[in-house]
Amino acid sequence: MMSLNKNVKYGILIIFVSGFFSCNIFKKNVKKPEKSENLKISKITKNVKSEALQFQTFSAGFYGTYSDKKQKLPLKGIIKIKKDTFIWITLRPFMGIELARILLTTDSIKYIDKINNNYFEENYDYLKNKYGFSFNYKIIESCLTNKIFTYPITEKIENYSFSENDSLFLLQNEYTEHSIKYNHLLNINRDYYLKKNKLALTDNSNFAEFNYSEFKQLNSKMFPYKIIINFKNNITTGSAVLNYKNIVPDKNISAKFVIPKHYKRINFE
Repeated sequence: MMSLNKNVKYGILIIFVSGFFSCNIFKKNVKKPEKSENLKISKITKNVKSEALQFQTFSAGFYGTYSDKKQKLPLKGIIKIKKDTFIWITLRPFMGIELARILLTTDSIKYIDKINNNYFEENYDYLKNKYGFSFNYKIIESCLTNKIFTYPITEKIENYSFSENDSLFLLQNEYTEHSIKYNHLLNINRDYYLKKNKLALTDNSNFAEFNYSEFKQLNSKMFPYKIIINFKNNITTGSAVLNYKNIVPDKNISAKFVIPKHYKRINFE
């Protein structure tokens, strides 16, 4: 019988809750943009938001791979999102057999391992205390659906620094906390599609990076059907490729998630 080892379980959680650093403790540490840059940033981000897919619910299949230094594994399943409410994921990589189910809500993370009859259930503070990361539901939802956001969430996008080249607009914000420097980078192309979202230590020793490609028209908007996620932290280094298929916005969805009574509660060490 197949089993999910500890590294794979943690990797799965990393993919879908993507280890971001603390969202509200950083102090601003960059030069305030000039007024002309401020106006450019406002125009660019307004256009990005205008081009982004709008939905109340999002349902799709996905397939791809997860890999780290030790292994490479297939990913296949279904994801359902109810805006500002929940992200529900089922993993079925082998002949349609469900191996795991994940439910993210605004205040909790739940995970069922159907092979080993155990489950994980905690709030986002648990992962921050355990691994030094802080998780926020809105940021995770945004990363999985190509939405722009500021980091920390209380920051104004107009306060980001601005630069550009022939193909991209680059928005960046830096923070310093206890002499540790952090960086949030947004890459936006000339068609106003968000192409990259990266949060990192400035020395790049820890990071979480989302790269978006294969944009296709969906409900008159352009949406990326491929996301490449790269991450590195004190526990593991790896990547995941997620390919969306059969995306259906705004259909009635539910998030069935029942933890059987005989399942054993576990922690990810």
